[in-house]
Amino acid sequence: MSGIDQLAAAMPEYTIESTVAGDALLAADPALATALGEAMLAEAASPAGGAPHTFIGMGRNARVKELPEHPALCIKTSTPWIGRAAYLTGRPNDPENLIVQLRFMERLHLFLGDSASQHGIHAPTHYMAAQNRDGINISIQERLSGGIVPFRDYLRTHDIKENKAKTACRTVNERIKAAVGESLLRFGIDDIWVNGSTNGGNVLLSGEATSLDDAELYVIDLPHKRTKIAQTIMTILDKIA
Repeated sequence: MSGIDQLAAAMPEYTIESTVAGDALLAADPALATALGEAMLAEAASPAGGAPHTFIGMGRNARVKELPEHPALCIKTSTPWIGRAAYLTGRPNDPENLIVQLRFMERLHLFLGDSASQHGIHAPTHYMAAQNRDGINISIQERLSGGIVPFRDYLRTHDIKENKAKTACRTVNERIKAAVGESLLRFGIDDIWVNGSTNGGNVLLSGEATSLDDAELYVIDLPHKRTKIAQTIMTILDKIA
């Protein structure tokens, strides 16, 4: 039984997909499927938070936690009960579709990886995602470590404000736009540069970077509001492949 089949057997109520990188990850360590299945089910058992994993960060519709026994990985969860709106109103959110995100981010990772040495723009590796009928979405991704921080935190830590912040945003935006070029994938991440600002939570870099002109940048997410666009993009790309 393959690793992904083991994972599916452990999570029979879930639709599960993996990338080529995910299949290779599980094939290299047969015991990993069991460990990741347990971690994912622990997150699912606590849809509003509180699962026994150390918190890394939170977005509008999802939370990310570390997996201490697997430091190169992290686990992302999006459910109807995660997010500010659900917390404040007590009503469920529309969760992120992490299976669509998995597919899109794999394409972006491969596309950027082909020329990363030229532009220094990357997307982390996404390995697998699971989704059930209750709207619980869980994925396993590469964890970026070594002092990598969100762009918004970088601006704050380095006390970059007002006009200098606008210049910093423009530099980051133009570098990412140049890296994706005319690829249709650009429409899935154009939230990063819309209106001249930068989605400072979806772009990461080293907190010790001394220049934004050549710092390695990481595009980490498909925004929730771009899900339908991403599905259309991937359908078109499949047809013209």
